[in-house]
Amino acid sequence: MQMVMNELKTENIQLKEDLANTKEYMVRALVNTNEDLARGLKDLANTKEDLLTKDQELEKDVSFLKEPPFFHACGYQDSTSITGQTIPYSSLLYSSTNTEGVLDASTGTMTCDHPGTNTVNWSLYASDHAGDHDVAIYLRKNGQSIEESYHRSYYTGSSGVADDQGGRTLV
Repeated sequence: MQMVMNELKTENIQLKEDLANTKEYMVRALVNTNEDLARGLKDLANTKEDLLTKDQELEKDVSFLKEPPFFHACGYQDSTSITGQTIPYSSLLYSSTNTEGVLDASTGTMTCDHPGTNTVNWSLYASDHAGDHDVAIYLRKNGQSIEESYHRSYYTGSSGVADDQGGRTLV
């Protein structure tokens, strides 16, 4: 019987050691699992933030497609005799935009804050008298004359007048 008791004590000690080892293993596994979950939650939070940012960017892109930027303006000049300067407008007949674009009537300068394709057109009536200088008009972009926009009116007669009407449209 003593022998059975000793065997049971030994087995009991072994079971206690196994239980302690199992408990230690389970605690380590639980700590690792908690750390993994914490990292996973942080990754999910970062992913959520990235998706929200991307969603805002896509919303902005889509709104641009739904309502593209536009700028329309019409300036009028009744008469001028300026030389070598930008032609100002005596009045601004129309202006509509959803950007920061502006046609400054006092300077004759159009600015637009949005890149894109612009269409500019003008028409004029020139009354050229004998001895007058040529009427020469260029469209300028960023201060540089666009050679292809050159519009010229002149009269070479020794007396009299020639009336001329014309215009340009450039994209």
